[in-house]
Amino acid sequence: ELHSLADLVLDDRMELGADYGREYRALILFAGYVGLRPGELFALQRDDVTGQLCRIERSLSRTGDVGPTKNGKPRTVTVPPPAQDALLDVPVHASGLLFTSPAGRMWTQPSHHRYWARLRLLAGRPGWDF
Repeated sequence: ELHSLADLVLDDRMELGADYGREYRALILFAGYVGLRPGELFALQRDDVTGQLCRIERSLSRTGDVGPTKNGKPRTVTVPPPAQDALLDVPVHASGLLFTSPAGRMWTQPSHHRYWARLRLLAGRPGWDF
């Protein structure tokens, strides 16, 4: 089900284009397999991921500030092989961020919600939370 959802990202109705579509597909797969909160995912740096491990030290707040995680404590999570494989479609960004928005900037909650809302409608799951 996760892969079917991620594959819908490549549909022309998502209006992401082929190049960025692969990156957003990787974001969906990585989020699904690793289980990060959206703010943690948006603030994730490429250097935070090393092989099978991902260090979570910061989060993007709803106000747009990057700060500590929800509980204020860093943690390390496992990155399973399918999530590692998904990262092969993510280019290196000059910002150091692992994932960027289509505009090449850090995702914000509202900008991500626009694409997530479109994706869940395509999937026939309008009530799904990220």
